[in-house]
Amino acid sequence: MNTNVRQRTRPVLTAGGASQNSIFSDEDFGKKRCPPLITDRTWIVIFILYLAIFCLVLYSDLIRFPAPVSVASLKNVDKLRSFQFSEERARNFVVELSSIGPKPTGSYENEVVAVDYITRQLHYIKTHSKPFNKIEVDIQKTSGCFPLTFKDGMVSCYHDVKNVIAKIGPNKANSKSLVINCHFDSVPTSPGSSDNVVSCAVMLEVLLSLSQHDQALPNEVIFLFNGAEENILQAAHGFITEHPWAKSVVGFVNMEACGAGGKQMLFQADRERTWLLMAYANNTPYPQGSVVAQDIFQNGLIPSDTDYRIFEHFGEIPGLDFAYVKNGYVYHTQFDVPEAITVGAIQQAGLNLLNLIHNALNSPDMTSVEKQSKLQLVFFDFMGIFMVVYRISVATAINFLILILSFVDMLYRNRISGISLKTRINLVMKAAAVHIGSFVGAILICIIIATFLDLFNAAMSWYRSPYLIAGLYGCSSTAAIIYFHSLAVRKDESLRTKWLQEDAYFDAARLVWMMFLLLLELTRLNSSFICCAWVLFPTVIRGLYGNMFSLVGS
Repeated sequence: MNTNVRQRTRPVLTAGGASQNSIFSDEDFGKKRCPPLITDRTWIVIFILYLAIFCLVLYSDLIRFPAPVSVASLKNVDKLRSFQFSEERARNFVVELSSIGPKPTGSYENEVVAVDYITRQLHYIKTHSKPFNKIEVDIQKTSGCFPLTFKDGMVSCYHDVKNVIAKIGPNKANSKSLVINCHFDSVPTSPGSSDNVVSCAVMLEVLLSLSQHDQALPNEVIFLFNGAEENILQAAHGFITEHPWAKSVVGFVNMEACGAGGKQMLFQADRERTWLLMAYANNTPYPQGSVVAQDIFQNGLIPSDTDYRIFEHFGEIPGLDFAYVKNGYVYHTQFDVPEAITVGAIQQAGLNLLNLIHNALNSPDMTSVEKQSKLQLVFFDFMGIFMVVYRISVATAINFLILILSFVDMLYRNRISGISLKTRINLVMKAAAVHIGSFVGAILICIIIATFLDLFNAAMSWYRSPYLIAGLYGCSSTAAIIYFHSLAVRKDESLRTKWLQEDAYFDAARLVWMMFLLLLELTRLNSSFICCAWVLFPTVIRGLYGNMFSLVGS
């Protein structure tokens, strides 16, 4: 008989670890002839691949910013680009407004100096605007009370807080309006360059750009500079409930900060009336945002609130909420100064806002409020290059389809593995217990480290340099996971047993992510797309290259 003929019978694992009808003899499983599952060369390739991905993500997040446009570069451009957004001009606004110092509501710096500065800038823009659009400027003094469910609940009352408002739009009547909102007040301990002077500066520069258009805008844009946000959202309430211009508002964009510099992130959007979200996602040059941030914020995991709540609850209009989130250690401190704002961050925010305004003003939903589409959407950006947006109904269908296909794939792979289903389930359950136990161990290690830091009064010592987290918590938890796995894995030199263990641990990890995916889907959290990716891509890749692993394992 020709010994080179390939055996096609199904191998069956015996109690000793070898298989009947196997192409390997018992000697093949010996210690001397058993090669490692992954060679040194493969480890090097994996390391280089991970390093390349890490550098790419780092470049996208921290380095990829548009080049700031200077005023000098705009002097010689053609008319079509003469109203381009300029970071240099906007940064000058930031420096001048920040030089006033802290501007708490009710202070002379806030009620007089800041109001006067913004008003003068608005009148300058109005005076030098082109005749195709009209600009109106108004200063509102407003008083009122409103309930808040923030924390334990409260009633907030205010008297004579100020809003500085500008409106630009066509000369025709009955136009609909889009509100762009910032606040120029600050906490008593900070000049508030990022929170929130930089947003006001972006709005001034955007208004200047729009004022130089050579044609009428389709609808109106209202620029609301409110002077009482830090007192818990008072001035925004005064505008949306009392000002006559509020009656024409059909959407809003709120600009905030809980850090300094970095990319402006979209972290809240209306869950049903999504036309503004689509306007932002459409060709935005530097998109940044995720439904994950929305799920975290709206489920109270971050004890804070913004004017977004006021416009949504009291104005009953859809909107978007943006914030600077990098370098949170300067938030509400004396270190929130213009120098902390990343070069290019203002240009990114301005270009994105101009694109959003253009798309929103030309959207059919702007003028047909009663016909606005109501779709729940999942959204996230891909490395700041483009936005991915799809319906929640599509996400649900994809999630359950992936769960079913993954389960079927696990059953199929067991069928060709050569072991009984009961044995397979036992192996996978043990591996899943190891996975979960290792993560619990990692969490305990992090808690112990945090406790020691707290004992030495250094609980937030890493906050100024976030990369220290990698050493403090990242390396420690990773070491705990590796150690836990090394204790759990049997010291068996059998090549086949090693591949069975690898296969069981792969399915166990996939099973854990499938459980998370099912849990998020049942709780209707749109962040489930993350778990979906962790189930889908390993399943697909394993399916494409599974034959290679199966042949080696057999």
